[in-house]
Amino acid sequence: MDLQNILIGTDFSPWSEAALRCAAALAKRFQARLFVVHAIADSMYANVPPELLAEAKTRTIADARRKLEEISSRFSGLQTQIILEQGPPSEVLLRLAEAKSIELLVVGTQGHASIKRFLLGSVAEKLARQSRCPVLVTPESSLPVEEFTLKTILCPTNFSERSIGALKYAWAFAKTFSAHIILMHVILMHVVQDQILSRADRISQTTKAEGPMSRLSSSLSAGDRSREAELAVEFGAPAETIIKVAGERNADLIVLSIQRDKPLVAHLPPEVTFLVAAQAPCPVLTLAT
Repeated sequence: MDLQNILIGTDFSPWSEAALRCAAALAKRFQARLFVVHAIADSMYANVPPELLAEAKTRTIADARRKLEEISSRFSGLQTQIILEQGPPSEVLLRLAEAKSIELLVVGTQGHASIKRFLLGSVAEKLARQSRCPVLVTPESSLPVEEFTLKTILCPTNFSERSIGALKYAWAFAKTFSAHIILMHVILMHVVQDQILSRADRISQTTKAEGPMSRLSSSLSAGDRSREAELAVEFGAPAETIIKVAGERNADLIVLSIQRDKPLVAHLPPEVTFLVAAQAPCPVLTLAT
């Protein structure tokens, strides 16, 4: 695995700080160039009187540049480039990701009590949906990230082609960091009609799921038994179960796939990836396919 260009989008918030630490650690590990980007949206000036607008823009730009330069000075050992632009953050970051041949985009996100609000208003959501490269989302719930390390990677799968594509990326990360992989499948509650399963039923359904999981692990490990995953079958609602297991197993990263959408149809009904990304106890790597 080789990452040469990493882009971190920051709004200078605490969750952006955690994302910055993740991005810097990865840039150091891969000796990659780190682009640190801040986008000033026009909405920043929505309540500024017209007669004060020019001065407000000058001060905002100067303050943002100062903060970017402070960030750059903290990572003097890295190949760092700061970029300050004006425009909608998601559009700026997506455009720069294409222009700079970015291989990993990193962004922090603030969790919300209302998941619907998160889904319909998050820059991270738009990036995950539309980016052509993987997006590492650092949710507020994963703070603090003092040092980003990868010891345990949680890889949920529903055996779809989309999820298998994400798993290939997870295995590459695991090889680079010598990380332990937990390959997990969640059996939906409605599939078992919300009934309390007997021990025999649980064993039967677990055994049924473990067969394809074991074959998938062997395939991704390419014959290297040391790289095969630990298998875990859980019962419950997928998002809540993934979040719970990630916390219980002290996962350092969750890897999930998501359907890529065009900008005009980016806001679709809630799905597991965003529910997890809003509340996970660790960073979440999303791959749009």
